[in-house]
Amino acid sequence: MFPTLIKCTAVFSILVLHFLVTTKIKKISESKSIKRMICVFTAVITLFLMFTPFENTILQADTPEKVFEYTTIGTIVAKEEGTDSCSLLYKTKTNAFSTMILTKNGDKYKKHATFTETVNLSASGDTYSLHFYIRRANTSSDYYILIGGEITEEIQITDTEGTQFDIVHQETKDGKTHIYYMEKINYIPKEYKIFVNEAEATVE
Repeated sequence: MFPTLIKCTAVFSILVLHFLVTTKIKKISESKSIKRMICVFTAVITLFLMFTPFENTILQADTPEKVFEYTTIGTIVAKEEGTDSCSLLYKTKTNAFSTMILTKNGDKYKKHATFTETVNLSASGDTYSLHFYIRRANTSSDYYILIGGEITEEIQITDTEGTQFDIVHQETKDGKTHIYYMEKINYIPKEYKIFVNEAEATVE
């Protein structure tokens, strides 16, 4: 994929530069202490490039769909736009479900490297078993909630902010109905509550 190509190119460039500096510049090539310092510096930079998603700060596009296409293998199931961000629910190549938060700067989107997972909740009853994940990109004011789980009959989800919850994906697998919701919410810490059939979801 394109991000992998960027990462490999950056690492290769650093290693080539290291070789040229340590072998072609006479003062450096003859000094063991300077070469040792450059080796340490090169190792640190190389590890940073290999194990951090720095390429996310480079890849920008006009739409969330284009950023997703550049950075991820999977299929977008739902999209929820916020004020300065966007959340995607997608299906991976292994048929698992995951989310991605993209930040928005003007008319450009980019994949956000880190997010704040504010709280995880769960709720279960005779006809349902659900998990709730509230997330926010650490540079955004937008909160999103992802809800996923199994049901055997229709349920009603409500919260203290009057959010309208609509199913964004539903499928039957292994004889069970799996449902997913994703909404932007007005989350107020210690005050926000969410209910399934009037029963409050609790912290996991």
